[in-house]
Amino acid sequence: MANTSSNTISLKALVNNVMNKIIYIEADNDFVDVLFSFLTIPVGTIIMLSNRHSFPLGIGCLKKLYESVESSDSQLFQSEECRAMFLCLRNGAESLLKNLKLKIDSHETNVSVSDGQDGGSFVKGLATFIVSDDLKVLPPLTTASYSLITKLGFNGWNTIEELTFNVGTEQVLNLLLCSLVSKTPLTDILLKHKPLSDFRPEIGKYMEHGNAGRTVNDDLNICINLVVSKSKNIVCYAEAGEDFVTLLSSFLHFPLGFILKELPSSFYKGCVNHVYKSAQDLDDWYFKSNYHRETLMNPKLFPEFGYEQKRPCTLATDRTHVLANRLWNSVKITDSKSHNNDDRRTCGFLEEPAMFLITDSLIVSPISPILSMSKLCELCVPITDIEVKVTKVRRDEALSLFMASFVCQSALTSVFMRNSTIDKSASQASRR
Repeated sequence: MANTSSNTISLKALVNNVMNKIIYIEADNDFVDVLFSFLTIPVGTIIMLSNRHSFPLGIGCLKKLYESVESSDSQLFQSEECRAMFLCLRNGAESLLKNLKLKIDSHETNVSVSDGQDGGSFVKGLATFIVSDDLKVLPPLTTASYSLITKLGFNGWNTIEELTFNVGTEQVLNLLLCSLVSKTPLTDILLKHKPLSDFRPEIGKYMEHGNAGRTVNDDLNICINLVVSKSKNIVCYAEAGEDFVTLLSSFLHFPLGFILKELPSSFYKGCVNHVYKSAQDLDDWYFKSNYHRETLMNPKLFPEFGYEQKRPCTLATDRTHVLANRLWNSVKITDSKSHNNDDRRTCGFLEEPAMFLITDSLIVSPISPILSMSKLCELCVPITDIEVKVTKVRRDEALSLFMASFVCQSALTSVFMRNSTIDKSASQASRR
């Protein structure tokens, strides 16, 4: 399929003109590479793009976390560079995305990024694909195309027509945001031209992600104070130091593909998970190399986005994720903020010592007695009803908190009150 210009991609679409619905599109490697690139984009970047687009994206409470970091006082950070690293997030697959036909996640930088691999795309240039309305990427087999047609109900060839769309960066960004909340993003964006404000961006409710069978034998051990309502069984807010806030902020760096890998498909209101599943299911022949496919299946953080502090690292290099595979792998950490300073006390992102108040929806603020009273008043929780619980955040809690932050508006309650309820029930059972 020829490109009409350097900043558009031409797509052929098969459309059911009775239902006003796209059945599927035929796409070459340019468009499929753009779709697959969604998996490498940091969650914080998606939130930033949605804010610029005035689209109230419902990614759990990560949006509130991002906005609280964005509005925080720069004096809380060790440098302006440290703050920028949480707001202008870099893509760990930049070197493979440099020749994408359409880019929505790009940074102007003089830094040369090279991983020794051939950059430019994920799939081979000669490949042609079928992309369904719900973003399933399939080989161009007639059996697949017939199946998609019959799913809508075949009422004769006169109900089907071929249309051509020229897709630019704006449509790609809309497609990404729409794929998080809609099952029919191609129809919504290309055919019906629905404004994003028409959608109700709620990704879903947090369900137990299964701590069963996990061990808690790891070296992550962050202490926080949970102020809970005994009658409502909710976390009103947490009090924590800079180590816990840095852990939360690091969630913004994780690529979308990592979340899609970890969370069951039932969590999503949209269909972006089909992009990950398609990359997983396509034959190896369609990819340029195993490395290119592995980049999509296990997307990495940007190199050198890490640091070492008194506690174990919360961000990691491009070789691993702090939460990947539920293991804290041993990695060589490069502190790009210390400017070759060997004083370990200067490592990190936030000034020390610092204490913060973190709401149930992960809004982070410097600690303040007046703010804590205001929060209790807002929740209609009397002082006589509160209880302070000292809690340890280890690897399993960190992973559960990350997942909860993506799909619900009460991350602290979802993770820590659920666990405390389980622990309480187990304790009562043992006494019997």
